[in-house]
Amino acid sequence: MSKTKQKNWDDVEQRIRTLAVTANHELQVWTGVAQDLRLLDTSSTLRNITLNQQVSKYLWKVIQDPASKASLAIIQVNVPDLELREALNYRRCNDVCGQVRWMQSSRSKKSLLRVMW
Repeated sequence: MSKTKQKNWDDVEQRIRTLAVTANHELQVWTGVAQDLRLLDTSSTLRNITLNQQVSKYLWKVIQDPASKASLAIIQVNVPDLELREALNYRRCNDVCGQVRWMQSSRSKKSLLRVMW
């Protein structure tokens, strides 16, 4: 389980582990964050969100398979209590999860993952 304790991100982590075992060779994986998360407070002022450290708006992961020369970048919106229709405002790229075999099964329609090639 990842340290984010977010079901979608934990699912991505597990899928990558499974992919690595299935591929039977090493994958290269990079993980990071982007943009500080800022939300409106009760007086409608944008405030940075912190939980012992700054919280990021996006989590990302790039998976590269050197053997097949295939790569995939996964970007997750990291905003609490976000509805799917709101998540579309944060979209950085088109969702192509349905085109990636190892990302297809059991994928929730409410998934906030945004994946690009």
